[in-house]
Amino acid sequence: MSTIHRYDHSFFADLLAPLTGQLILPGDGAYEHVRQLWNGKVDIHPAAFVRCANTQDVIHTVQWTRSHGLPLSVLGGGNDFAGRALSENGIVIDCSQMRAVAIDPGARTAHVQGGHTHSSALAAKLH
Repeated sequence: MSTIHRYDHSFFADLLAPLTGQLILPGDGAYEHVRQLWNGKVDIHPAAFVRCANTQDVIHTVQWTRSHGLPLSVLGGGNDFAGRALSENGIVIDCSQMRAVAIDPGARTAHVQGGHTHSSALAAKLH
């Protein structure tokens, strides 16, 4: 098992400042819930989850993580059986709140955000 690096909120101050979404750290009430994937055998402990609300949150988090030399992973709809959406001691860009789907039948195009699931795509098709 690898060493878990714990950072406090002050380490993430410049990440958090412009963030529209939510920062979740170990010890926060929501951490264990967001860390659990549908495959219960996955036991990975990220340093933080950034629950992005929009594209700017994603861009900012990628830039911040790169500037700090931390591992980065992306959690979309949460359907990866192997747990590759989580990064041990890294930063997880959590797109699960970004579920918008826009379908333009005339142009035969769809714009789908990273947290979409099959059910969110079906809901868009019905509207």
